Amino acid sequence: MMRTHRVLAVDDSVGVLTLIGTYLQGSEFVFAGSARDGKSAVDRYAKLKPDIVLLDIVMPEQGGPETLKQILAINPVATVAMISSLAGDDVVHECTRLGAKSYLKKPFTKDGLLEFLRKLVGLQ
Repeated sequence: MMRTHRVLAVDDSVGVLTLIGTYLQGSEFVFAGSARDGKSAVDRYAKLKPDIVLLDIVMPEQGGPETLKQILAINPVATVAMISSLAGDDVVHECTRLGAKSYLKKPFTKDGLLEFLRKLVGLQ
């Protein structure tokens, strides 16, 4: 049986969250849950303990870098990948320095997302 990887998606856009959930259907990745802001994301992470977090960089109130720090405080080896259409290279580098495993630029296709996630967990 194929191992499934549980994904927590964090984005302030309902459209992006819906898209990620749709794209994961029928793959080895399961949509474990979502959050629309950083504070909720940290709570959801602690409760759900997902295998992967897709974390938007630019969100109101608490952005991706601060949320990343808080998730890594809960689990220093958490697999967190940043997603964004707005962030500049400096913010992406900062997130990688803080402990993010990778970065995916929005918009992304279904195949692009699945390939990215497979690389992230060592399936490709």
